[in-house]
Amino acid sequence: MFLKKVYQIWRPFFWLIVFFTIGQAYFMFKGIENAPFFIYSMFSTIHQDTDSLPVVLIKTPEGYYNHSKLSNREAEMLLNNADFFSTMNRIQSQDPIKTVIDRRFSGNSMGQWRIYANNQLSNNAASLARYPEWWKKYFTSVSNKKEGDIELVLSHVYFKSGYKKSPFDSVLFTINLQACQK
Repeated sequence: MFLKKVYQIWRPFFWLIVFFTIGQAYFMFKGIENAPFFIYSMFSTIHQDTDSLPVVLIKTPEGYYNHSKLSNREAEMLLNNADFFSTMNRIQSQDPIKTVIDRRFSGNSMGQWRIYANNQLSNNAASLARYPEWWKKYFTSVSNKKEGDIELVLSHVYFKSGYKKSPFDSVLFTINLQACQK
């Protein structure tokens, strides 16, 4: 047996393997994704058929901003978190991460950790109110746009009979870039 041989030849490595195995079993029990291939539920659900997908777009006075000019990291920072902002504003409730934190840090001995994690990792009304200002500063730093009204909009792309954008946009927020100049 491999572990018996490792124990005889190299005991520190044997204990490292045992520690890793016990730790991974604990993480799996708690539902913590530290290595994706260990979480079966990531790959076990069937994707539902859909005829459209939501997309976040930046609307300028000249038309939609071409975010493909940006690096992948910059485009992700601009657009990927906007969907979460939209969801949090729409449901007007607590951040879903709080439920996860409360479940993972349950018990009397974990009370301080739960408070710390909730304060550091979750969003509240104040952080949602600061988001448009943060977004505006980031947008002006990565684009060459320095003036005009910009809208961050949520739209849909339909793809059953070719790709078509929905004619209607839901405005997440509007910002004025002149207000950003100092």
